[in-house]
Amino acid sequence: DVRLYPGGLPEEYISGSFIDASTHSSKEVRELGRGQKLVRNIYPRPFSLSAKGVPVRDITMQNVLGERSDFVHYQGVWRLQPLE
Repeated sequence: DVRLYPGGLPEEYISGSFIDASTHSSKEVRELGRGQKLVRNIYPRPFSLSAKGVPVRDITMQNVLGERSDFVHYQGVWRLQPLE
């Protein structure tokens, strides 16, 4: 199941959106993320953090419920944003 969010993934679909990565070390952010449960339609926080006003587009993907696959639970998000 693949979906496009032209204005970016809404905050309510992002796990760990409450974490301000700019105030924590990488190690601290990873430790906070480890304690979060896997929930369908709630995606991991995008690795790329954008400044306010920078346009982003997100593409989400997850396994299709009820279909055979190699994964019991799979989901991810790709974030697209300008490099400048």
